[in-house]
Amino acid sequence: MGLTLRQSLFRLLFLSIVVTAFVILVNVWTATSKLVEDQLKNRLVIAENVFERFQQERQRDLVRSATVLASDFGFKQAVASKDIPTIDSALYNQSLRIKADLMAMFDVKGNLQTSQPKLLTPGSSFPYTELVTMAKKGEIGQGIGVVNQQPYQMIMLPVKAPTVKGLVLIGFKIDNEYLAELKAIIQADLITYRKDDSNEPSFLASTIDLQNAKRILATANEELTWSKVTLGSDTPFISRDVVLSISNDDEIHVTLAADVTQQYQSFNYLQFTVITISIVAILLSIFVTALISRRITQPLSSLIDVVKRIAAGDYGQSLDVSGKLQEIKHLGSAFATMQESIASREKRIRYQSEHDNLTDLYNRNYIKKTIDEKIQSGAHIQVIGLNIVGFRQINDLYGYQNGDECLKRISERLTRWPGDAARLSGSDMFWIPESPLDEIKLETLKFILEQP
Repeated sequence: MGLTLRQSLFRLLFLSIVVTAFVILVNVWTATSKLVEDQLKNRLVIAENVFERFQQERQRDLVRSATVLASDFGFKQAVASKDIPTIDSALYNQSLRIKADLMAMFDVKGNLQTSQPKLLTPGSSFPYTELVTMAKKGEIGQGIGVVNQQPYQMIMLPVKAPTVKGLVLIGFKIDNEYLAELKAIIQADLITYRKDDSNEPSFLASTIDLQNAKRILATANEELTWSKVTLGSDTPFISRDVVLSISNDDEIHVTLAADVTQQYQSFNYLQFTVITISIVAILLSIFVTALISRRITQPLSSLIDVVKRIAAGDYGQSLDVSGKLQEIKHLGSAFATMQESIASREKRIRYQSEHDNLTDLYNRNYIKKTIDEKIQSGAHIQVIGLNIVGFRQINDLYGYQNGDECLKRISERLTRWPGDAARLSGSDMFWIPESPLDEIKLETLKFILEQP
């Protein structure tokens, strides 16, 4: 049994709208996911660098405090005479002064004499022999280990009077409070855990609840999919793992995890809008085909052709819909608006994929592609790298808003010169001048960029 014209038109409209919406969603998802993934990966790399720098600064504080304690004459006398009460008092006072979470005194064999607070058993051996060995050699042992199921950043150094008479240990906790401070700086959740021979993680501290922490580690190597972002009941994360310490066959890791919900909110909104428009269009098609099926055949065919071209990515094609029905003209206008909206959105996405959001300079990917093309073509190019000295201090002293303003001003000055300028990360920038500059022009450029 054949189909009626009304049925044929309805099926054609229905399938065209659904296919168009699907193609739009796929294209938008592909572009959005690629852009968001690249941005988040760069964000996690920056977060990892900040985390490592924070750890290094904390390590230097430990070394300075321990050196002051080990150099104190009264403390040396107490260690040499094994005056435990005096040692206890010195450790306690020093822990209050520097807000240390663990202070301990060991003999030259690595056996505990006393600790503040009393977390360790007197006479027990220190489990991390690497630190003991380095301290016995007169060096400063540094590392991260676990004491009473709590990770500590620790250093151990010798107390000489004048030979090595004992080993003093100072440690700071890597606990939830410490990780919360780091999270506020790097804008990413942190999970610390321990791996032993069984390769099973033992969670030590985290800025999120245990259930989400387990899920992040279990799905660390999985890619984000449309279904997870749209239909998933759990918050999607993208993560990066860093090994803090490997000692005594244990691995202490920290995982940096970034929540991608906010980044994909605009996609979900767009997805809802496209689906809503599609549903409205389907309902409208039922009404139109029921009333004027004969009068819409020719203009509808034109609309279908245009929609197919839009789905194929041809947004520049003009929309020419002829017909006497106002509904057909309105439908054509709606498709024209959608065509312009998609073209504009794609143009914006392409621009964002090639430019830095803050400075509007080109980004790392675009400048790499440009350099590769010039090299492959055999062209001679001059590449100039720029970096703002002490940029971290600008952010620390005057705030990130002023740091961003500084980058914008430098970028504005740089773009006044003919050529391609790009921001790599932080205050690192690249510039490929339109024609090579001699030393005088380079000094002129440097002088202009350095103006207040």
